[in-house]
Amino acid sequence: MGRLSGKRICFLVAHEFEDVELLYPLLCLSAEGATICVATLPKARHFHTRPYLREKPITGRFGSTVPIVVLVEGKRYIHKEIDDVSPSDADAFVIPGGFSPDYLRIDLKSLDLVSKAYQAGKLIAAICHGPQVLISADRPPAEILKWKEIYEILESVTDRCEDVANVIEAIASRNA
Repeated sequence: MGRLSGKRICFLVAHEFEDVELLYPLLCLSAEGATICVATLPKARHFHTRPYLREKPITGRFGSTVPIVVLVEGKRYIHKEIDDVSPSDADAFVIPGGFSPDYLRIDLKSLDLVSKAYQAGKLIAAICHGPQVLISADRPPAEILKWKEIYEILESVTDRCEDVANVIEAIASRNA
């Protein structure tokens, strides 16, 4: 049993997410025992420019897809649409970067989910460009993963900047 056994973590992603910013934290958090949900925008409200194919799965900038081809769905993670997720479904939410936050921050249901999660006191971690969603939701972020190249920008708009180990510890220390 890991430090996050019994904790539920939900990743919010859309097309053009930064692959490593979804896959690495997903593997780290699940290795610590967390139950992982990867929630994506419904295809009916989504567009993708490289190229647009209605049946195309949610795809990262470097080709990783959701559902995640290299991981068996149901073992390390489950997949849901964002519309089917509520703040009570997770102890923490993670928003990976890339171009995905640009899609999430113009989707009213995604913004509503993030706002309600924040109001419910859920831990929210945003990686790289992920804080765009928090800013668009008009809520100050809770805990933010620190990425050196944008640290100074994040400091001006965030409550706290933390590294991955501190975020894992923050999730582990919260009561379910």
